[in-house]
Amino acid sequence: MRWRLLFFFFSCLIICPPLFAFEDQGEKILNFDSTIVVNKDASIDITEIISVYAAQIKIIHGIVRRLPTRNTHYQLQQVLFNNTPSAYHTEHSYSQLAIYIGNADVVLPPGIYVYTISYHVNHAINFLQDTDELYWNITGNEWDFPILKASVDIQLPEGAKILNYAAYTGATGEKGQNFYARAAANNEISFTTTAPLMPGEGLTIAVAWPKGVIQPPTMWQQVKMNFQENKVEYILLEIIGLIFFYYLAMWSWHGRHWRRRIIPLLFEPPLQLSPAALRYIKHMRPDIKMFTAAIVDMAVKGALVIQNNDGVFSLEEKNKQSPQLAAEEKSGMEALFLGNSSMTLEAKNAKEIRRARLAVNTSLKNAYKNVYFTDNSRYLIPGLLLTVFAYILVALSSDHFILTLFTLTMITILGALVVNRGIKACTDIGNAYEIFSFSLLKSALTSSIGFIAIAIICISMIITDFPSLPFLLIPLLFLLMVLNFIFYQLLQVPTAEGFKLIDQIEGFKLFLQTATTYRLNQLNLPQKGPMLFEAYLPYAIALDVENAWGEKFNHLVQEAETETTYRYYSPVWYRGTSPCHPTAFPVVLNSSLTGAISTSSSASSGGGASGGGGGGGGGGGW
Repeated sequence: MRWRLLFFFFSCLIICPPLFAFEDQGEKILNFDSTIVVNKDASIDITEIISVYAAQIKIIHGIVRRLPTRNTHYQLQQVLFNNTPSAYHTEHSYSQLAIYIGNADVVLPPGIYVYTISYHVNHAINFLQDTDELYWNITGNEWDFPILKASVDIQLPEGAKILNYAAYTGATGEKGQNFYARAAANNEISFTTTAPLMPGEGLTIAVAWPKGVIQPPTMWQQVKMNFQENKVEYILLEIIGLIFFYYLAMWSWHGRHWRRRIIPLLFEPPLQLSPAALRYIKHMRPDIKMFTAAIVDMAVKGALVIQNNDGVFSLEEKNKQSPQLAAEEKSGMEALFLGNSSMTLEAKNAKEIRRARLAVNTSLKNAYKNVYFTDNSRYLIPGLLLTVFAYILVALSSDHFILTLFTLTMITILGALVVNRGIKACTDIGNAYEIFSFSLLKSALTSSIGFIAIAIICISMIITDFPSLPFLLIPLLFLLMVLNFIFYQLLQVPTAEGFKLIDQIEGFKLFLQTATTYRLNQLNLPQKGPMLFEAYLPYAIALDVENAWGEKFNHLVQEAETETTYRYYSPVWYRGTSPCHPTAFPVVLNSSLTGAISTSSSASSGGGASGGGGGGGGGGGW
């Protein structure tokens, strides 16, 4: 009796180890057997027979076979489950085709199951200089389960003779040699692994034969093949080309303003416009220097006093209702001194300074935009609609329309902010170099460049977390965004009245640059001497000729009554810890004040390896 019990016990040990092993090691691929038939038209037919052990861990309804789709198009021919036709569905994305085999309403009990997948691939052959080659990832390197054994049988067309071959096992990039090969005939060869493949590992093969057996595609067939495999990118390129030529035509008809110009010399501001208005109309956009000129003009007109305490600037209200103020200057005064009578140009007052700049900008826009220049925004509408269509097209090519559209929108918004901040940083750095302002340079580097770095990191994270977006689509969409931005700038153009006024502005600028002391004294101007200098100083700042105007003032004040007046110039609207020489005053004032405004208003928080070649992918359960 005891011997019978021992015999029964050892018999169970002999019979049961495979079942115990299955339960101990979990789900796995027992065999991955593939057959590849190479056709004379450079296509291949592949049949994969995948035997798995399922334990209701990941394989609940069936398995998922994932095939990479970049530069490869698959024609699915047959799907079997235990040698009978099976229910399945597919999901397409930019980077892969996912084949879900099984029924969502059926839960598989633990056990062994066999799945068969047959598919056709066009243009799978590499046409090298001396030979033709099939370089194919048989199993893929992205399976969730270990593969205990993998094999592939390859059959070349009649007349082909295998010249050389290679195979690689292991993770992507590794050159493991855990396999053996066997040639059944001149045109047939098989590869079989000799060690299990862990998750993330796979089997890749390469087989070469003489040229002439398979005809390479013609140039037209190659172009057609590339279009079929990358149709979204090609269509996007066509849309970009269409938008470019449309914008080019609109710019040629409505935006280009090359013409012969006759500049009249003017001795007074045209139309008695304010310095800020002249700069706004000339550049067709607001900037910091425009606001600086407005502040100086308000001071000259007696509305405020500029105080400089060792480089810390403050503004003190003097006469908010001065009748000499232009409309935009009145708006700026109201916004600057809202509930107080003075303020320092420091980061703590950034909100008030931005509010004042916005008030001046809005007043100028309402008064002069579409009168002296237009942005031709109506001509941007077709280009923007085509841009939206391109985004929708890219999103429709994905299995996740809403997610893809949201991702592209986020990338575009961040990209636009990067471009905008990049342009602002370059402008601020240029201004800092021009006026020798270290504070402005520091502000540009810390705020703009720091923001750009953070935005680029965010874009990289989005792309990394959404790998189904082909890499080529990102620069194409960025090019589309840049194209819209460039032509938005180019389509801005002066009106007929604007051309006349800009010529007059240039004539007044020419006067500020070239007027001699004798000429100034001979002119019948309402103001002369230091008063003339003060009246036109904001205009010199607005038109970027403060250096030249300072030189003119250097000669003007020499005719003043006392030597003290000449040596040191300190107007009633400016208080500083030390007086300035007349020649240096315009440069120092513009440099210091522009730097202070900018800093304060911008304050804010080769060879083969495993995983190479065509084919590949991986899979798992569902």
